[in-house]
Amino acid sequence: IFFDKKSRLLYLCDTNNDRICVLDENGYPVYEYKGYKAENGQYLPLGAPLGVVVDTKSNIYISRRSKQNIIILDSRGRLAGRITWDKIGFINPGKMDIEQQDNVYLVDKANQQVLVFSPKGKLIKTIGQKGAGQAEFEQICDVAVGGDREVYILDRDTTAVEMFDKKGGFINGFGKH
Repeated sequence: IFFDKKSRLLYLCDTNNDRICVLDENGYPVYEYKGYKAENGQYLPLGAPLGVVVDTKSNIYISRRSKQNIIILDSRGRLAGRITWDKIGFINPGKMDIEQQDNVYLVDKANQQVLVFSPKGKLIKTIGQKGAGQAEFEQICDVAVGGDREVYILDRDTTAVEMFDKKGGFINGFGKH
């Protein structure tokens, strides 16, 4: 789920029905993305969307269960780019958030970390790792970037939330550990 403050629209991932639903502030449907137009003009399905965010230019970033990339769609639903992690190795992509500078924060459930990508798709940093201590996660499930660029990461198994600074340094944590 992502609320775009600029357009005042709510974006919802409907993974099982392979779509992104866009609603207005009152919950009324505005648009539905079921696929996108690829470079060759072919219309392709989304591929089980898991996370969605919208950047300051109204581009839509979608992480997908069935693909090892994030697709970037323009506001008309045409493919505008991809973020890939071929050089990183296998990850299990999940939910996302985006900061004011359009850096994308992507949950990697396979390696229990958050990957941070620049708007051009370059990996900037990783936050966290597998484990049970400070700045470690057993079952990472969600990420949120605060207005002051603090990063909050939720561990589903421990119900702990850990807070990091914009450089990825641990600040604090709360909940069970």
